[in-house]
Amino acid sequence: MTDSEVLHHADGRTSVPEDLYNHIFNEGKCGDWFWSSENRDGKVHRTIWILVPAVGNPATGKPLADRGLELAIVFPIHGPNNWAEPGDINGWDGNEEAPTLEPSIWVRGETDNPGWHGFFRHGRLVSA
Repeated sequence: MTDSEVLHHADGRTSVPEDLYNHIFNEGKCGDWFWSSENRDGKVHRTIWILVPAVGNPATGKPLADRGLELAIVFPIHGPNNWAEPGDINGWDGNEEAPTLEPSIWVRGETDNPGWHGFFRHGRLVSA
């Protein structure tokens, strides 16, 4: 079993779904998260996938929006104040079981939805 197969539930439990990605998109709950790996530019970067409160309009047909969720993919190894670009280690406490990420996570909303802003502390979402 690899860390990419373990689903960390918002209530603190862990499980190993038969198909993790299918589970996340069909049964995942706000605050559920897991480690994954992204291959970019010939390098493998670890990422954390976190289900956060929806910021999209359910009418767009985006996955998860009809259940009030959005998927945030975070690079814990990143450039200063920028989760979107991998770079030097900055802001991850190194804990793989209950990670804390700094700075905050801001998922921009669409039109009249302000989005979601909060923190990921000790493996749990905390709204700002």
